[in-house]
Amino acid sequence: ELKGFALATFTLYLITASNVLFSNYAETAFLKRFGVDSLPNVILVNTILAIVVMSLVSRILQRFPVHTVLLWTLVFCTLSVFLARIAIPLEIKFLYPVFYVMKTQYEILLTFLFWYLANHIFSTRQSKRLFPLMVSGGILGGLCGSFFTLWFVHLGAVDNVLWAYIAGTMTAAFLVVRLARIAEPQAVKENGSPKRKTRSLLFAEMRKVLPMMEKLKLVRWLILLTLIPNVIPPLLHYQVSFAIDMTYTNESSMLSFFSFYRAAQLILALILSLFASRIYNRFSLSGGLLIHPFNHLLIFFVFMLQFDILTVVYAGVSVGVLRQAIQTPGRQALNGVLHIEQRVILLPFLKGTVVRLGALIGAAFVVLCQGAYFAICQFPLHPQNLAPIGFGFTFLWI
Repeated sequence: ELKGFALATFTLYLITASNVLFSNYAETAFLKRFGVDSLPNVILVNTILAIVVMSLVSRILQRFPVHTVLLWTLVFCTLSVFLARIAIPLEIKFLYPVFYVMKTQYEILLTFLFWYLANHIFSTRQSKRLFPLMVSGGILGGLCGSFFTLWFVHLGAVDNVLWAYIAGTMTAAFLVVRLARIAEPQAVKENGSPKRKTRSLLFAEMRKVLPMMEKLKLVRWLILLTLIPNVIPPLLHYQVSFAIDMTYTNESSMLSFFSFYRAAQLILALILSLFASRIYNRFSLSGGLLIHPFNHLLIFFVFMLQFDILTVVYAGVSVGVLRQAIQTPGRQALNGVLHIEQRVILLPFLKGTVVRLGALIGAAFVVLCQGAYFAICQFPLHPQNLAPIGFGFTFLWI
């Protein structure tokens, strides 16, 4: 299993490093060359597009092997970023919102497809041993991507970060070709069955989940505990991005900030993950799961009093670290209260439809607040004024 493990880990390393490089560049270019005031609208478009794209990918995965889908997705990402890079000298202003949307969609797609492929290659017994090591490889890739961004800043070639992304995704595509030879037996076995007519996955999920919602109060609570936390990130992301744009006046300084900012999140998440089990043993599962919303409550309370780069950095880093190290594993453990038959039906609905619906509500809420405030007061809504709304959603979460 060493060959498959090494190939998969290095593939995840390249995908994560490329995603971080693209995220650092796309956020910097969008904020400095297009404007932070348009961010809520772009977040809303991103959320709607994610629903459409993931539904389309789910249907494609019913027809083609996952290694083929991942390979062609990497090729598409490489070619589209290459075309966008050579279009930069044309000074097309609306290219930068496109970059922002691309980096979000590509990160979601590549990460989802990689783990889908990994689950095909490795058995459940193998995954328990190998996946934590592979995740560490991904974290190392993110760190290298962040620090590699700094190298481009020192060279004074901000736009050339995209060439590094292109090189990373091309190499990852080459490794996926090698991985395909390992995944081929599973793909042949799955594709040996006759094709069935595909229907809308969303309506199929709803038909299965609705009877469970009517019978079990627990299912209704789990849906709410998935929906409400996902309403908050679009609001918080807009506040964090606004403060960063307000503080850093040029692209080089902002790109350097994003490099250290993401590197700090990854390092702290890696350290804290070593103690996550002890936290749950000490405070129980429910107590451990309350840490994340109480931290949000503190953040929005502080935002109402003081809104600057220091509070924003604490907000962004602490939320990212607690989500990766504490909230995500605890949330997965909470799903264990369901029977196996219920989990098979409910978890895809929670992780897909409910998560995207929450993000859509949050993004739409920010856009509506902005529009209503401007219509009444005739000047833009300052993001600090969204803090009481975030406080209210967090209180519901708790």
